Amino acid sequence: MLLNELRKDLLDRFILSIYIVFLILVPAFFYYGIASQSDKYSPDDYKKLWEGFQTDDAEKLSNELSKEILEMEGLMTCLIREEFGDMEEGEIAIDLYEELKEKYLTKGNTAFSVELSIKIQLYRDVIEELGSVISFSEGVETVISNADRLKRSGKADENEMEFVKSAFGKIADTKVSSGPSKGISKALSDRMTDIFAIAFVFITAIFIVSHERNKGLLRLVKTTKGGRTGLALCKLAVVFSSAVFSSLFYLENIIVSGQAYGLGDIGRPIQSVLGFDNCTWNISVLGMFVLFILSKVMVVFCVGAMFLLLCTLIRNSVAASAVSVGAVALSTAVFYAIKSTSKYVLIKYLSLFGLADTYGMLSSFKVIHFAGGMIERSTFSLIAMVAFLLLFSTGSVISFSLMREAGRNTEKRQFFRKFLPDFLRGKHVSIFRHELYKSVVASGAGLIFIAGAVIILLFRTVPYESYNDMQLYYRSFERSLEGKHGAEADKIITDYIAAYSKEYDASLLRGDNKGMRSAYYALQACEELQCHNDYLKGKEGAYFTDTAAFNILTGNSDRFYDHDLISACLAAVLSSVIFCAVFCFDTADNEIKVIDTTLGRNKCRRKRYAICAGLGLAIWAVCWLPGLISIINRYSIGNLSASAYCLEHLSHMPQFVSVGAYIAFIYALRLIGVWGIMILCSRLAYFFKSFTYTCVIAFLLFVLPLCIMCIGISSLWWIMLNPLFVWFP
Repeated sequence: MLLNELRKDLLDRFILSIYIVFLILVPAFFYYGIASQSDKYSPDDYKKLWEGFQTDDAEKLSNELSKEILEMEGLMTCLIREEFGDMEEGEIAIDLYEELKEKYLTKGNTAFSVELSIKIQLYRDVIEELGSVISFSEGVETVISNADRLKRSGKADENEMEFVKSAFGKIADTKVSSGPSKGISKALSDRMTDIFAIAFVFITAIFIVSHERNKGLLRLVKTTKGGRTGLALCKLAVVFSSAVFSSLFYLENIIVSGQAYGLGDIGRPIQSVLGFDNCTWNISVLGMFVLFILSKVMVVFCVGAMFLLLCTLIRNSVAASAVSVGAVALSTAVFYAIKSTSKYVLIKYLSLFGLADTYGMLSSFKVIHFAGGMIERSTFSLIAMVAFLLLFSTGSVISFSLMREAGRNTEKRQFFRKFLPDFLRGKHVSIFRHELYKSVVASGAGLIFIAGAVIILLFRTVPYESYNDMQLYYRSFERSLEGKHGAEADKIITDYIAAYSKEYDASLLRGDNKGMRSAYYALQACEELQCHNDYLKGKEGAYFTDTAAFNILTGNSDRFYDHDLISACLAAVLSSVIFCAVFCFDTADNEIKVIDTTLGRNKCRRKRYAICAGLGLAIWAVCWLPGLISIINRYSIGNLSASAYCLEHLSHMPQFVSVGAYIAFIYALRLIGVWGIMILCSRLAYFFKSFTYTCVIAFLLFVLPLCIMCIGISSLWWIMLNPLFVWFP
């Protein structure tokens, strides 16, 4: 039975295709993430530097690198002075000067300052890694002595200090050695791989339960009660196998990171790695890799068992998928919302996302007070994983054993019909009313939308734009200049400069440092205003306008860019689930064949698209309009009829395009993006004829690229419908 379930589920062409795609995408995105740091040194430079060391003495290596940094800084100063003709003859020996240039600079490279800055940053990072090795023993002794001092003084709990001394005493005699740390840290701290692993086990759990139920095979595969329990255990084993297979994603990261940065001697203690100096596990780097992968398998299996439990408890595949995604989203929100210093930190670490934070769990030391005692966070998390695993596994087996095949429950339907509006109840022959009932009520799309809207409106907040003193002055001056330009604006700015220059001088005479800083920031704001006024002079019909809200609404704010990106992710998730539920309602049980043969099939299809267009409009309104209203209420809105090129980042726009029209265009594109998902989901549903298949493909096409953009890989902006959701000016 077990082999049959493994062959039927994991070797299914759909599941196998998803797994192969993930096996390719995970190392590709991971390598892109470490290789796309254009402002830093390359992984190859880091690897070559470590391979070029002739000794393992960390202190000697640190001194040599510090000396070379001083040489590079002196060389950069000389090169800059030479470029401006400011270096005196004989100031530096010619032979030494040429020797340093040959040693540190690439021939033919004119951007010497950039090259030297990158090398200096590389050397400083390596010195930091060596420093953690040099100071390890002293750091452990300091922790133990501080704990002992606090215990004697009575300023801290005696039992807790004794616990800290005992934990760090286990690694006090550890002999650390130097070696590259960056590759190890990168491989163990990557969170994007968790998305792929959880997505794969989620797809597997949904498939092995809902596939048979939707096809009407459940009454055939379930026999006696003992047989049902055995079958449930086999399906749980399939989920475990998918978690084991997902461990290859993390193994790929370790291999890629080792090839890019180098891992050094993997037999050295894990405390030799920068960031793991507070780890109290007496294991090697190789042992940490094994423990890391085993922990990931456990947490992914735990999440998979939870998905399996939800799929067996909730008979509707749409609702089961929505609740599963909501559970993961809620866990993520809890993890990031609760701070490590909060009294609710136990909830933070017990969340599924907290258990998945394997790097934070294994690399640091944290005492947790639980059940009247004390326990280390890493040990606590491992115990919690086992407890959740037993809970979800037992629950899924029992739930599957008692689960009934999908069927119509007339009593429940009659009960819920009481709460429907009058035009959806009663007998009628209206095509629109039938389609509205199927699309909104029977498919579960309406319930999903209401749940999603409540969660978004209650927990989604609009961030505040932070301003420093100079920016606050700039905003104040800009509002006073609204509608002005050219000579008129020049006169006002000149008056500001004169007034604050006088104030600066007066504060200097009084020794008023606060007044000097205030006047200095005001003069800086005046310089920015003058530059912007010079820009406006070259644009016909351009003038000053309050740009605070306009910069946010047109995408010229890093803080609100992340907010818009998350809004796009939420819209893509809601749209994919809702439209897949609507369009798969008829195709899942082949009812579409009956509808397509009737004379009114085109009318039926048009009405369904019209209803879905209304749902899309509602999704767009819930995901973006609250943010728009909040920004309008929070920040003063300038003249919407002003030309868009009054904003410097929109200098490429023609004169006839106003700021208001440009903002409306951006929000219209987002609505078109939601409707685009609607159309594509309808085609996918017609092709796959299964909610599970359709929803998984929709998530891979529309949601996954946006989620990857959220973790910093912005080059996926041009994929699929992303340009419509995330508009770059």
